[in-house]
Amino acid sequence: MELTYTLKEVAAILSPTGEQDEFNRASRQVRHWTINGLLETAGEKYVGTGRSRRYEKDEIRFAAWLMELAKYGVNISIMESVRLTFDEYADEEFWDTIAEADPPILYELAWDEGTIVGKFSFGAADLIMQTHLDDAQRQNANPKDGTIDPANITSVIAVNLTKIFARLKF
Repeated sequence: MELTYTLKEVAAILSPTGEQDEFNRASRQVRHWTINGLLETAGEKYVGTGRSRRYEKDEIRFAAWLMELAKYGVNISIMESVRLTFDEYADEEFWDTIAEADPPILYELAWDEGTIVGKFSFGAADLIMQTHLDDAQRQNANPKDGTIDPANITSVIAVNLTKIFARLKF
């Protein structure tokens, strides 16, 4: 059976400085994301008085990823799309290797009014580079290959998962 962590332990892992405000914010965010279905518990979501929700390592990693996205005002509906990507790569070995990856593994997230695109990249942010294409290059870009036409992108964020996961101390 995999080791699990209480909400208090998770908040401590997600707030490495140990500052009370950071700990409280992490605790509130984990509760919020659990209630909204972004984080899964190891067992019941609603455990009742005197019993703690418990989380596995992968969920703590995902919470760290969500915390980084939240810093930039990414909303729940976009985070739900990121959750789908996370679930696609549910193999724990994959997540265990990210903290030591060289070059670092980035997750790029781009969206416009109706489309959300996310992808992993290694060492360089490809989607961000696409936003700087000149008009001739844009005409040759194929938005049907899983990217958004750079001219229509509202926002692009590149999250360095290697750095974020390396900060987590289990």
